[in-house]
Amino acid sequence: GYQEDQVNVLLRNGAFENGGVSEWTGSNVTAAVETTTVRNGSYSLKATVTANSGTVSQAYGGTVSVLRSKEVTFVAFVRRESGSGTITAKITDSAGTTTGTASTSAAGSDWEVVYATRTIDSGATSLTFTLTASTSGDVFYIDDISVTPTGGVDWTTPQEFNGNVYAAAGRVIYKWDDSNEVFNAVYADSTHDITDMISFDGALYAG
Repeated sequence: GYQEDQVNVLLRNGAFENGGVSEWTGSNVTAAVETTTVRNGSYSLKATVTANSGTVSQAYGGTVSVLRSKEVTFVAFVRRESGSGTITAKITDSAGTTTGTASTSAAGSDWEVVYATRTIDSGATSLTFTLTASTSGDVFYIDDISVTPTGGVDWTTPQEFNGNVYAAAGRVIYKWDDSNEVFNAVYADSTHDITDMISFDGALYAG
């Protein structure tokens, strides 16, 4: 069930703290859970690149139409164990891809943040968040992956309504998906920050 220390928002297991990596898809990358080199918590993902442009990705499992025309930022922390290549953050919807920043040589000695920001297409039907490694043979650690819609990260108090848990942050209302342990977006406002939410008399109110 929902617990307040579970903070998966839009992405499943972005901090790898369930002790696995099965929510993430590796293409020309061998993905494994790592327990020694971590940025926070007890686990990270170890990515061994088996071909140039290998990827680690996750498709958004919620309702994509809720995020249409909304801006989101995809962030990951990466650290290179061996090799000389880079990792780049990308956001792809059914209309195209935004390529964000790439890691630099600094990732060879410490954690480095990479990110991409995209306004989701007004007709988008799919949404995928990807980290692309440039060079075969490289080994990277990845941790603390997140996606944040523009508008803020201050959370309201979670509310139970019709057997579900809802909470809001910034301009978005989220519903807890218990089977996947993630908050998915169910409503996103274009301009208004949602600062309060209450379940009362058979209705859920937000303002």
